Amino acid sequence: MKIIKFSIIIALIGFFVYPAFADIQVVTSIPDLAYITKQVGGDKVSVFSLAKGYQDPHQVDLKPSFMLKLSKANFFILMGLDLEVWARDLIEGSRNSEITLGMPGYVDCSEEINALDIPSKRILTNF
Repeated sequence: MKIIKFSIIIALIGFFVYPAFADIQVVTSIPDLAYITKQVGGDKVSVFSLAKGYQDPHQVDLKPSFMLKLSKANFFILMGLDLEVWARDLIEGSRNSEITLGMPGYVDCSEEINALDIPSKRILTNF
């Protein structure tokens, strides 16, 4: 429900803030968020997902082209809850103040939810 709510908010912001001829540039961390954003925004948004469907969203291979995409983005949408720890360096490298933490272009989908089953200890993996 929260994802649908934020998608509608993004669409409304786009309709009122940007001219009708300009696409809203949205970068998402995972393909699911890209799909939802595209369904809500339609032809008013251009959406690019950093991770691909076959990749582990916890560990995405970073590319310089990702920083270029983020530098031109109006919004960066991520799942949150430390799923995209790798995204911090990309945001900093993009030098786009619109999508930094605390700015309107930085959309963390986990902000308004109460997480369940939060681990009390660090989980070690063999990556």
